[in-house]
Amino acid sequence: MMNENEKSRNRVLAILQKRGFQVEMAQIQAKALLSEITEEIPEYEWTYKIHRITRNAILASYELENVIRKNPDYSDQKLSKAAKRLAMLWESLAQLDESYTRETNLLNAAINYDLAGYQANAICIAKKINDNQVSEDGLELLTSLFIQRKFLGLLKESKKFLNEPEIENDCEFNVILAMALAFCSKGFTDVSEFFFKGNLNSKESAFASFEKAEDIFTNLSRVQESNLVASIRSLIPLMESRSTWSLLKKYAPNDPKWNLYIKLLARGLGKDPLNGNSISELWISQINALENGLLSTDTNKIVKMPTSAGKTRIAEFAIVHTLVKDPTAKCVYVAPYRALVSELKQSFLSVFNDLGYRISSVSGSYESDDFEELLFKKTDILILTPEKLDLLFRAKPEFLDNLKLVILDEIHVIDDESRGIKFELLLTRMKRKLTDTRFITLSAVIPQETLEDLARWFNVSTKNDIIKSSWRPSIQRYANFEWSDNNGIIRYAAEEGALIRKFVPGILKQQYLNQDLNIFPEKNKKKSNSS
Repeated sequence: MMNENEKSRNRVLAILQKRGFQVEMAQIQAKALLSEITEEIPEYEWTYKIHRITRNAILASYELENVIRKNPDYSDQKLSKAAKRLAMLWESLAQLDESYTRETNLLNAAINYDLAGYQANAICIAKKINDNQVSEDGLELLTSLFIQRKFLGLLKESKKFLNEPEIENDCEFNVILAMALAFCSKGFTDVSEFFFKGNLNSKESAFASFEKAEDIFTNLSRVQESNLVASIRSLIPLMESRSTWSLLKKYAPNDPKWNLYIKLLARGLGKDPLNGNSISELWISQINALENGLLSTDTNKIVKMPTSAGKTRIAEFAIVHTLVKDPTAKCVYVAPYRALVSELKQSFLSVFNDLGYRISSVSGSYESDDFEELLFKKTDILILTPEKLDLLFRAKPEFLDNLKLVILDEIHVIDDESRGIKFELLLTRMKRKLTDTRFITLSAVIPQETLEDLARWFNVSTKNDIIKSSWRPSIQRYANFEWSDNNGIIRYAAEEGALIRKFVPGILKQQYLNQDLNIFPEKNKKKSNSS
């Protein structure tokens, strides 16, 4: 006997596997792509029915959200791909503006990207909605801020709808509608409080408020609002399962600085926290690092992840945890380029200064001055180039006595012809002297052979100490560009089960191929010069 989760899962996959739905979805995406790159869409006889594809998309999204809401830890690659395909469909519908409002379609796309694990895509789409584009009731704006994790801004906007509204003629319908929005605002306020403070009661209260709002919208036959609130309810358990409070607090539950660090992340970093994105959840790659003992063991780690997959944040976790465990400890972050040293310092300042730790950066060649020597003595976290690390090792070896953690970023530079040998010799000397120091190496492009050599070199003996991930926070689309006479051809590489796109800009030829599926059969094309 299948349980309800399995039934919902099967219904989602059944909808997406229907040949007719695939044809219509491909046509919508093709039409949306054409609308982006040409002013006039060729006059094909499109066979899709907007009401039919919207109905199927709503049903599939509802069943998908139902699975996630009941079991946020449920891991299923097929469902993740389903959420991604639904997100791309809603995004295309928003581009064409043929069903619902553009804002509703954008929010549906953002929510499905979030469910699929592509938080960067979700945030970028939610940013397209601003004050001037939303409906008067404000639900779309609040949802957009929620998806962007702008919780300070969300708290500010939510308060506007918690006050008693001014309603002309005391229309009962409008009074009840205002009540539903007030419940939504209360839910957004409570869920923001959870991510700021980690109070589980706030999360439960938020869920209850959204449930009441959904019931009211349903009774008022406000389908779009009801579906939107249901989607928000599906996101809350998923966000809670990967939240910083759920995943980080357990490593130092009673330490005030560790709790302050989680609060600082939730507040959002940067000069303008009100408009900043809260770092309230961990990415899949970062969760994988924790599961492989990043903070629960003291062993050396080798981290290989794509660019923008969260490696720097992983290093930050390790630094804070090291300083919390041993207040006398010092940490060194080695970056190969001056620009990267400067960038890292600015990135870390907003966190470590508020935690009371001193952070300094040194870049350049094998020279030193009195000011740099003072930095070496006073700092808790030192960011520097390999050349400056070599200087520190030779000129101020006493600094290394309390050195508990060394982060080696862009470790693949060890293969550099001009700098690699000196860097390797430096690391060899450090390894011999710093027997109690932990080394964490980071790279996005390190070859497998070099990775294995580093594992032996740094005594990485267990499988969990090599942390590898191919996950990215956003979708990548690969394409080859070719010249054909005076026209350019872009050939999009397809993922398994996805469509291949081929577009010739000069003659406006557009085809979608999916095995034997012919999206635009010749008999459906109108005989016109534009096609």
